Amino acid sequence: MTMRENIPSIPDASETLEILNGSSFVQQAKAEKASRIAEQRKLAAQMCARTDDERLKHSRAKDKRHAEAMAAIEAAQKALDDARIAYGKTLAADSNLAHQLDARFDEATRVLLETSDPSIALFISEMMDAWADTRKMTRIGPEIRSRNVITGKVNVSIESNSVSVKDRLKAIRNAIQQAEEMKLDVDQSSVPERLQKLRNELPVVS
Repeated sequence: MTMRENIPSIPDASETLEILNGSSFVQQAKAEKASRIAEQRKLAAQMCARTDDERLKHSRAKDKRHAEAMAAIEAAQKALDDARIAYGKTLAADSNLAHQLDARFDEATRVLLETSDPSIALFISEMMDAWADTRKMTRIGPEIRSRNVITGKVNVSIESNSVSVKDRLKAIRNAIQQAEEMKLDVDQSSVPERLQKLRNELPVVS
């Protein structure tokens, strides 16, 4: 036997792996790892089962809540539609009644106006003429100069009847308004007397 033949050979990778796999240390480590994996799988399976139950319960509860919410929406929509229909009917009925009342009021007013004392129309025409005549009565007089005996200051003023003209115009407007209102009075027997009183109360232009 030569010296070379006495030198032990170095194991290759596969041989080294085979040697390690056969050791008690490696076998123990592999057993412990397998045990941990088995425990993890057991826990994962239990978690899957519990979670699946919870998912199923949540899904059923969710569907129930959604169905109840949708039913509430549909009920509210129906109530809104019913309320709109009822409002439309009420609006139409009220509008129709309002038109009828307006028509009846206008007709009654027309009768009162057409059957009012004719002296009212004559009085209003008379007042319109008086209005036009009064507007022409405005007069601006000459300057009036006066000297203060103490201060010697000269005061200049212009005589005018504009205030009395305005007062008469205002009274004429009021008389016309009162005459118009007399047309709606049921009793027309005192109209001529009341119109004459309005004439007598008109202020004169100074």
